[in-house]
Amino acid sequence: MRIQIYSGNFFPEKTGIGKYTGEMAAWLAGRGHDVHVITGYPYYPEWKLAPGYTRTRYLTQTWAGVTIHRVPHYIPKDGKVSSLRRILVDLSIFANSAVNWLGILLAPKSQRPDVVIAVCPPLFSGIWPWLAAKLRGIPWVYHIQDFQVDAAMSLGMIKHGILGKLLYRVENHLIRSATRVSSITPAMCRRAIDKGAAAERVLELPNWCDVHSIYPIPRETEFRSRLGLGSDAMLVMYAGAMGRKQGLPLVLDAAAWLQTSEPRFHFVMIGSGSDAEQLRAEAEARGLQNMSFLPLQPLEQLNQVLGSADIHLVIQKAHTADLVMPSKLTNILAAAR
Repeated sequence: MRIQIYSGNFFPEKTGIGKYTGEMAAWLAGRGHDVHVITGYPYYPEWKLAPGYTRTRYLTQTWAGVTIHRVPHYIPKDGKVSSLRRILVDLSIFANSAVNWLGILLAPKSQRPDVVIAVCPPLFSGIWPWLAAKLRGIPWVYHIQDFQVDAAMSLGMIKHGILGKLLYRVENHLIRSATRVSSITPAMCRRAIDKGAAAERVLELPNWCDVHSIYPIPRETEFRSRLGLGSDAMLVMYAGAMGRKQGLPLVLDAAAWLQTSEPRFHFVMIGSGSDAEQLRAEAEARGLQNMSFLPLQPLEQLNQVLGSADIHLVIQKAHTADLVMPSKLTNILAAAR
């Protein structure tokens, strides 16, 4: 089967949608399917262009049996993110991928995909597949990792005005039009039905974990030693993207309270994102000696890092609970923490 995937994020991004979409594409290719991907350049979660790439041209690569077609797009040069900049990233991928999609629409039937998988976010990933279905009868799956518009509204990143109403209309139309709609939790599947998807067309496709590389280990590790933590210390870990929807200032409040009342607790924040520098600066300003900040750790050390913690934090703002599902959860459970 010839499968076309359309996603704003993809391999070699190590976290979030890029990670899972990359692994899904490789899995499908490994089972004999002809898998093609239209995507942007890697930039997440740092919101900076990954080393070794230049975004000024279209690029075709092959990885794990997958053909990757990268389109140039906007990425903030300073790594700072705002609502407008997020929209510009998504719109530029959508606009610049027109070249690829016109090639699909104009190709002879024998060269068209048998099915398209559009990964949301970004919301706009469903527009070209919808058009391909409309003009060429190609079935498509709208795979929802986050309800992007709902989350942006809940966090105040987009106001309930003309733009918000327009985005909701686009989202509802795409959800109603897709051949199949899939999402990663039962609650998110129910939300898709509430937004107009027929129940018989909705599939639950949860995110996963490689239990051969992530598994339980003893807590006394080299990673804990590098942090200078003895066996009596309680290591509390947050590992992942540091953005607005996670509500991470709450972790700083907990660390401040425990610094005097329970000094055996030590917090480590691992990752990057739009709020990372601000969180680090605030921790320093508050004199949090029981908190460390580290960049994303090498993949080969992930199991040791996860197994070092006594407590993992899966934190996000309450009103986004049914809109997104933190991808870190499956790894934490596989590590038996």
